[in-house]
Amino acid sequence: MLANAGVKRCYGIVGDALNPFVDALRRNGRIDFIQVRNEEYGVFAAVAEAYLTGNPVAVCGTAGPGVVHLFNGLMDARKEGAPIIAIAGDVETSILDTFTLEELNPYKFFDTASLYTARVVNPEQARSVFNTAILTAVLEKGPTVISLPGDIASMDVEAGRPAPAPGRCGLKSTRGNDRRCKNGSNFRGRWLQVRT
Repeated sequence: MLANAGVKRCYGIVGDALNPFVDALRRNGRIDFIQVRNEEYGVFAAVAEAYLTGNPVAVCGTAGPGVVHLFNGLMDARKEGAPIIAIAGDVETSILDTFTLEELNPYKFFDTASLYTARVVNPEQARSVFNTAILTAVLEKGPTVISLPGDIASMDVEAGRPAPAPGRCGLKSTRGNDRRCKNGSNFRGRWLQVRT
């Protein structure tokens, strides 16, 4: 889905929760993974690339401190209007909301830095969450965050139909005001869903 949306690079560090995600990037071969020394370096590099090219760029940080390091760069992406899709590694679903080490609430933590934040807690919702994050980042020009637990990242998901390319809408509203896409078709509001 990320490659179909025009993402060419993902900056980040390999770590427990993200190992399946980074391996999927390697197997896909269409997105280059750029290893950085710190997630904060990665997110600022992603912001610069997205700002200069106008294309969406991915960044990832593994559970706990790696996710925390994404915050400053995502605030910069919001200020600069850079389309960033952040993949935040998370603890396994069996220990969510148990105050375990390295767990944080992505909704509260990224509230001011992200236009859209979601946590994938079962593989069936992955397509919808990724599509919404991609579309929000591209159409609203800003950062989005997908919290991805390691056990969910290692499961197989049917890819389904690819996300619409930037500039193509095919969207329906879940709420909001009428607006127009660059190509003249209608879309509504901030919370977007792909028509099926």
